[in-house]
Formats: sequence, C-alpha cells, structure tokens
Amino acid sequence: MEITVEASPNFALTKYCGKTGERVPKTFAAIPATPSIGITVAGISSLCRIRLGNPSEPDSMMVNGIRLPPDEKCAADVIVSTLRRITGFKESVHIDSFNSFPTAAGAASSSSGMAAIAFGLAHLLNVPGDILTVTELAQAGSVSAARATCGGFVHLPAEATEGAETIYSQNHWETLRIVLCITSREQKIVSSRNAMQLSQETSPIFSVWKNQASRDTEEILRAITTRDLELLGTISERNAFLMHATTMTSSPSVLFWNAGTLTVINTIQKLRKAGICAWCTIDAGPQVKVICESSDLNKVLEALRDTPLLLETIPLSVGGGPRITAPVCYRNHLTTPS
Repeated sequence: MEITVEASPNFALTKYCGKTGERVPKTFAAIPATPSIGITVAGISSLCRIRLGNPSEPDSMMVNGIRLPPDEKCAADVIVSTLRRITGFKESVHIDSFNSFPTAAGAASSSSGMAAIAFGLAHLLNVPGDILTVTELAQAGSVSAARATCGGFVHLPAEATEGAETIYSQNHWETLRIVLCITSREQKIVSSRNAMQLSQETSPIFSVWKNQASRDTEEILRAITTRDLELLGTISERNAFLMHATTMTSSPSVLFWNAGTLTVINTIQKLRKAGICAWCTIDAGPQVKVICESSDLNKVLEALRDTPLLLETIPLSVGGGPRITAPVCYRNHLTTPS
C-alpha cells in the first residue's frame, strides 16, 4: 500500500519558540510555551510518497533523493512510532520526500514534510479522527508541523494538547501575498530545535519574549480578522526580531541571519519609507518572508531584484492544507537554483 501526499509549509506570523517541558498524554508531543499564528502558503510544497512494506524490513526515509541516517529522521520516526503504539500496525514505513524549496534552511520545510507524513500515514491506516487527528499526530513529530496540517490562517495555542486549527480559510484574505526571499540554500548549522532549547535555557530576555508573544498573537488575530495589513506586518516583524534576539543573546549565541538577510531587511525598510506597504518576518534561519498586498507585489519584487546577495524570490499566496495527489516524477519537484 502506498500514498502520495503534497503539503505546503506554514509560515509563522507570531512564532512558536519555547516548550513547557510537559508532554501531550496521548502522543507524548512537546507542548508549546507560546501561542503561534501562521499562514499555510500556496506555491511551494513537500511531495511525499509513503509506502507500507514487510514488517521485517527496517523503516527508511529519503529526502531529495538522499537517504537519511537514523539521527536525521528522528521526527518522522516519532510520528511512525506514535502510530504504531496507538493503532498497533506492524508494517515497515518507507518515505520518499522531495521539497520544491530549500530544505532545513529556515523556510519551514520540516512543517510541510512532517505534515505530509502525518496526513499520508493517517489516511493509509484509516485512523479515525476520534482516536487521533492528523494535527495531533504531526505535533508529535514537529510542533510547527501541526499548523501545516491546516489550510489558511492557523492558530496553535500556548500549551496546546490537541494540535492546531484553521481560524480563517485561505479565501479570507485573497489579496495577501508572501514573498519568500532565499538568501542561502545551505542547511542550517544549528537546528531550530536546538536553538530554541538554548535560548529558553540561557537567554536573559526569554521571559520578555514569552510574555510579548501572547500579546502579539492577540493583535495578529485582530489584524487577520479585519484584514489590517499595517497591523499584521508591524506585529509580525517585531515578533520575529524579538524571537531572533533571544537566540542572539543565548549562550553561546546563535545567529541565523546572513548578509543577504540584512540586505533584504534594508530593502523592505526603504520601501516603507517610500510609502510601499511591506514588512518582514523571519523564522529560525536566514530566509526572509516579505508580507504585502497583491497591488504592491510587482513593486516589491522589482526592489528585491536589485537587492545584493539575494539568490531568489518566490511570490506566494495563502493556500490549503495537505492533499492526496497522483504519483508524479518526484525529481521534477526538486528545487533548482535560478
């Protein structure tokens, strides 16, 4: 039995950074200490083929044609082991995943990859929603992946034990655009998970971040409800900078940004001074996501084309959740440098 699933990443507007230290009783998933709201995007995705095999075979996982060693497929292993424990299925699991955008580089590829795996396995095994939902299963592998199992504008509450939920559909704000600015295609030296733990344990401003995150999430929700781009952009940008301040002030310090990150931020700040409404948000990595309206998209892209050290721009819109798709040529789904 096999299934092919496509899932898009969810970009956080207010970030998940920090854990409570407790675990969800049903899945043993980590519980976020801060709330987060994100957008599931359309235009990039993880394409994942999942096959169930002989129980005597070891599980395997390949990403972009490369077989992952055991220590790098631990998030997927957690999803599989959670399902085995809850449902009792015995088959081996073989995963072949391809990303159309940089992997493990700060573009939320783990959110789309784990969402695709959770969605695909739940469907292959016909897991009833009252036993285990897809968003609960994805959270066991990666907390941020819980948001990517839902389409549109998605909320993951602080201390969430039942996953994430869509608060507004992808059609709620059809003119909203997110430009993914690729400043590096290399994998991060420090993982998001390790940087998060380090900042929570050592950053002197982590408590400030945690308190502000709840207030920011309330304001972002209001901005989405009223389609207020200025409020959405202002809070998202401030929230991102404060989260990165916690990693920068950790011991040892973790700096995800590169020179290209700074040139993009500088370009967007200049655009705002010129009266063009655009704001930045940055997850745990060097890539910048620029938020704007479709009416300003061409002006934003034109300015970014002249930005030094920026490798590629990918304009995106708000999209839906994971979906079953027909088998395709997987290698055609790989990201290719422009």
